[in-house]
Parts: sequence; structure tokens; C-alpha cells
Amino acid sequence: MDDASGQVPFDDRDATSASDGGHPDVSRSNGEQSNGEQWYVNTRTGKPELGMISPMNQRMGPYATYEDAMHAKDIVEERNALWDAQTKAWDDWGEDGGADIEKHADEDAH
Repeated sequence: MDDASGQVPFDDRDATSASDGGHPDVSRSNGEQSNGEQWYVNTRTGKPELGMISPMNQRMGPYATYEDAMHAKDIVEERNALWDAQTKAWDDWGEDGGADIEKHADEDAH
């Protein structure tokens, strides 16, 4: 909507700022976040958001920086691979009938 001067009022949601690293492709919550300056990723758009803008079921995070938010998929894949390996190790533990426990007990005794 135009003001009396005929110009469109400035909308700071479309501007870049120092707090978002000057990234133009960022959604902002305009100070409504209660989580400080943390970044989230909208899982539907794939875009980073400064603050908790999207509904909980459509965001991942928090991330400390814009760059971390941009690499959220890589971070998730790395963590999932680590957790899968840990789960496999947990599930495989003791499958040898306890021989691994006896082996470690023998090693500790010497």
C-alpha cells in the first residue's frame, strides 16, 4: 500500500541485516523468537529461517549459523550414519555367547 508520498512503505522482512549474515534468501520471525539467534531449516522449502517461524513438523534445528543450516541435510546424514553404526554395535554385542567378555577379562587379568 502506498503512503501519502506515493512510495511503498519499507518492509524490513525483505531486507538483509547483519544478524542474518546479509543473506537475502532468509525468512525472519521479526523478533518474535524466544530462542535467541538460532537458525532452523524449513523442511518443505529447504530454506534457512532465523528463529522458529515454521510449524514444528516443518522445521529442523536449531543450528548456530546460517552455514550450518544450509548444510542441515549433510549433518543429519552424518549423525544418522553414526547412530546406525552404534545401534548395530549395540545389537551385535554378546552374539558370540559372551566370548568377547571372557577375552577382555583375560586381557585385564594380565
